Amino acid sequence: MKEEQNNTANNIGSVSTHAEGNLTFKAAENINTKYIFGAFRGAQGQIASATVGDVSKGDRAICVITDCGNQGDLVNAQILGSNAGTMKIVAGSKIVAGDLLTSTQGGKAINYKLMPKGLYHIYGIAITGGFEGGMVEFTPTLGLEKENK
Repeated sequence: MKEEQNNTANNIGSVSTHAEGNLTFKAAENINTKYIFGAFRGAQGQIASATVGDVSKGDRAICVITDCGNQGDLVNAQILGSNAGTMKIVAGSKIVAGDLLTSTQGGKAINYKLMPKGLYHIYGIAITGGFEGGMVEFTPTLGLEKENK
């Protein structure tokens, strides 16, 4: 029974659907900022802030983490591309509407063109602009890859 409870808390083995795309995961690290890109890390079913969006160096974000929490706490995550709406994210630099967004180390959004040359996961297209530390609205993509030449 305890294993079933742990699996339920981590959404492991769950066959149900989540219409709004919100799931609860255990934090693999302290999460001190809301609305950052998140990726699987640590034990099965745990998430942490996404690393740099460079395909060769980072991990692929799967969600936007919408809660703060300590390592081991349960936090809410909006799965990228799982609903018909737009999403919010913290900007890691100045963003202009239309920018293709990838992740900084720490999970904040950045225009992939501001990153060094390389292949990047694109997590969305900015709908609104904003400055570093501010919130921007974006339409999510499914982590498509785009080369910055």
